[in-house]
Amino acid sequence: MKEGRQLYLRMIIEEGELSPTDFIGLFECADTMSRHIAEQEALNLFEFLKMPSDWKLETLTRIHQLGRRVPSPAEVKTVKRGSWSIEILLASPVLLFFLKHYVHPIVKAAWDDSLLRKKIVTFIRDRVFLGSKRQIEDQAIKKPRYRNLKIKSVGELESISDEDFEIEIIFEKQEILEVRAPLGELVKEFIAKLER
Repeated sequence: MKEGRQLYLRMIIEEGELSPTDFIGLFECADTMSRHIAEQEALNLFEFLKMPSDWKLETLTRIHQLGRRVPSPAEVKTVKRGSWSIEILLASPVLLFFLKHYVHPIVKAAWDDSLLRKKIVTFIRDRVFLGSKRQIEDQAIKKPRYRNLKIKSVGELESISDEDFEIEIIFEKQEILEVRAPLGELVKEFIAKLER
């Protein structure tokens, strides 16, 4: 039997072969999204526990200071070739570990207080990952590109159970071409097109 909720992020590139740069971009997106969800869930937990806003700010500051030194709270489940897809799993027990060890000292202290521990368990059991699609959409708006990949759509798939959430992120490949020319030539060409 599972212990708590799970969030599956399925990242798909529907067509074409992946270059090494694209492949790295796909994993960068997975890492960015899983870290963003962990941050947002930490803030949601603080709101649920009615913690002071200065603790929220301190938590965000600490998470950003630790940056990439903190392990990602996600696990790669599958990588499929063809129409490329990667499936990432965020499980609530892993998220709880992340919150307990990397967030705010009050979470560690709360674990020793039975009333607060019950509230944290209730949050992890009943509320975690409920707003994940919106959180991923917000992050996709902030950063839609990962190397040559651009997020095309974010959708929530029908879940197998009330405890599992599946979000699909579809990418499209976009090659970035760089053209170098002297500024004078570009201006002359632009003026010539305007005069036509």
